[in-house]
Amino acid sequence: MIKGPKQILIISVIALIIGAMFFSFRGPEGEADITIEAELDKSTYTSDEPINLTLHLNNTGELDACISDMAGETLVFNSLTRNGEMVNTRRVDANYLAPLPMLLEASLEDLPVGGDTHVVLSSEHDSGLDARAFTTTELEGDTGFITFYDISEPGEYNLELVYQYPGPDSENCENVFFGPSNVQNITFTVSE
Repeated sequence: MIKGPKQILIISVIALIIGAMFFSFRGPEGEADITIEAELDKSTYTSDEPINLTLHLNNTGELDACISDMAGETLVFNSLTRNGEMVNTRRVDANYLAPLPMLLEASLEDLPVGGDTHVVLSSEHDSGLDARAFTTTELEGDTGFITFYDISEPGEYNLELVYQYPGPDSENCENVFFGPSNVQNITFTVSE
């Protein structure tokens, strides 16, 4: 039982010290949050014309964050349709000169609160599909799989994507943003 003001003071001081220690070891308040905004260089393309998709990554969170600038390896296509139907795809093993997780970790860059950067995903001709295609890479183990998305046929395309970092954490980055980010919907037309 507490008997005097001196004991109340001692207990209050101990409680304050414990509280201060708890909050000092908790780490930074808030969280990192990355939002993306997509932008095409135009809205209509011919089937043999490159399509350049620029993604602006904005740190709208409360903490600095590390993000990767490897577009094909950090963008996840939730869906890609032409006239409401899924596009043709082709999937192959990814072959890199170094393990993909190491490349992803090396690609991390700091994005301060309120900062923004951009990555560009450009379509290229895929000899396996014999068509213009977007490509993404899915990490699995030390390598991964590349998916080619045929975007050469005439029609109205709708792409839904997110930014999501699939790689390892890094000693050099306090807050790696793994995602996913917000969903972006992009619509474009391919003509004959």
